[in-house]
Amino acid sequence: MNKQNNNHSIIKPKVLITNLESNLSILIAKQFSINGFEIYELISEEKQTQSDIIDLKISERMTLKEAEADLFCPDILILNHAKEIYGPFCEIPEEKNAHYIDQTFIKNLYIFKLIIKRMKERGHGKIFFSSSTGNCHEAPFEGLAGPTRAFISSLLSTLRKELKESSITLTGVLPCLEKKYDLSKYSFLEKEEEFAKECFYAIMSGKECVINPSRSEKIEYFFKHTLLDDSMKFFLH
Repeated sequence: MNKQNNNHSIIKPKVLITNLESNLSILIAKQFSINGFEIYELISEEKQTQSDIIDLKISERMTLKEAEADLFCPDILILNHAKEIYGPFCEIPEEKNAHYIDQTFIKNLYIFKLIIKRMKERGHGKIFFSSSTGNCHEAPFEGLAGPTRAFISSLLSTLRKELKESSITLTGVLPCLEKKYDLSKYSFLEKEEEFAKECFYAIMSGKECVINPSRSEKIEYFFKHTLLDDSMKFFLH
């Protein structure tokens, strides 16, 4: 480990991340790693063994119980939603719905409440909630994703008022149809990398929200790559 001239170890700021599953969540984590943060991943009790992520060093993986017992308090907490479920709502197996709710709601809210108390005691901290255009747009075949993220948006607005006298910032990903990305300029992956950088700077500057690409662009992407069958395309017009 590198040493400073006063012989004290250099202490890197810490980021705790939940649901490190989606491509965007990984790209955001990589932004923090590139900028000198130590990455900690919150994992489920049943998923003690995790595969490595290319070009992302995880300093430590911990469960909820471990985070609670160790009095762990990161500088930044990133709360991601669980892996999205697609398909007709009535046909999605109940265990998948239950898993999504558990990971997106219950465990995220538990660690959020735990860490925010510690941040208040310490006097500062930054928290980031991932969301999507599903929180205020109709989202056929994403019936569970939209409502859960609408909850997140409402929670952020409420807690900003409760914490307005503190030095804790709350940032959320929100949709905005006015901001457009040029699909001819970026591939889908490049656009996500660009957006991950925006998320990083929004979190670090304490912005209330960072703008997500519009739903119309996502639909255009799906159409181009024929990921939806004709019946799903009809409902998305």
